[in-house]
Amino acid sequence: MVSQTYLEEIRREIARIAQLKGWIDSPPEKFVCALTELGEAGNAWKKNASQDTKAEELADVIISTLDLSRVLCPMVNMDDVVAHKLKRLEQTDDPGRSYIVIDVSAFLARKRLPFLLKLLEEKELSPSRVVLADKIHSILSRFVDHKEFSKQDLSLFLEIAQSWEGPYPNRIGKWLGSEEFLGLLQTFFQRWKPLPASEFIGYDRTKNPIDAEELKRKLGVAGDLLYDELKTAEKTRSCILCLSRGLAHLLTRARHFLIEIPHAKKKMWMVKHDYIGGFLFMIVTGVAATNITPVDLENLLSEIAQHASPIVRNLFADVDISILAHWICQLLSPTIAAGLGAVSVAIAFDSISYPKIVFKP
Repeated sequence: MVSQTYLEEIRREIARIAQLKGWIDSPPEKFVCALTELGEAGNAWKKNASQDTKAEELADVIISTLDLSRVLCPMVNMDDVVAHKLKRLEQTDDPGRSYIVIDVSAFLARKRLPFLLKLLEEKELSPSRVVLADKIHSILSRFVDHKEFSKQDLSLFLEIAQSWEGPYPNRIGKWLGSEEFLGLLQTFFQRWKPLPASEFIGYDRTKNPIDAEELKRKLGVAGDLLYDELKTAEKTRSCILCLSRGLAHLLTRARHFLIEIPHAKKKMWMVKHDYIGGFLFMIVTGVAATNITPVDLENLLSEIAQHASPIVRNLFADVDISILAHWICQLLSPTIAAGLGAVSVAIAFDSISYPKIVFKP
């Protein structure tokens, strides 16, 4: 194992040389330099150069990249960042797809954000990255950068909060304006570097099993956020982490189903924290109601259990897929008889915040 301060030692040596040589600390120039060095390493490989030559070119890439990091993020310890990345690579067999979609509810109450930070460190979760709905990502990013909300952002955030939590704008407003919220949010952004949903689902909301316009018509601005969360969970084959009942109520208003799986064993990381929360995995599909059979659902659930993100595969590990598929079809059969045209099924894993097994529209 390398020294815990090895990269930082190199950065300090680069800084010394930069000062001695009079290098200009210009990010654009540093990016050009790093990309140029990477291109030269690629050329050495294409020309089948000796290993010593390729190694020398790669050393230039490493030095120019660390020099860039020295200018872009001088206060960040690169040894710690790399160690964290290596740990994440070790903990999951498919780190590129180990995402979690964070529901808006995580930011709307004082106890939730500290709980979220603890929960994301659980080995069973260990996401490589986390994802936020676009509007929430934009609002919170600006807040972290400027350390205060603009009037427009605060007004929109309170409108969103009311959709998820009900009419408690004063309580939520005080929390959003507190130093504690800012500090925790800065920690969250620095630690997890959340991504906007549009990086996964794009901006085109047409020709989708999830009707974005219908969600917006029924739920207003909350419909936009709900679409981002549902579609990203489907696209990444991952899950939505929510810390209140708000998402469940919005789903029922939008005529989605939320079904708790009684066959899954309790996961220790779900119950060991002294907090009422929930873990959701959404199956979003446009299956016609008349075609829903236990075999259809079993095939769909098996596909998810086998090919989903490592987090979701872990949740499905103790579930008998065949029993689950038959059970869900029995629950949905009255709705199918009523002729509902399409069904989006949302499954809650052992959530201790949901008093019902099934939420029906």
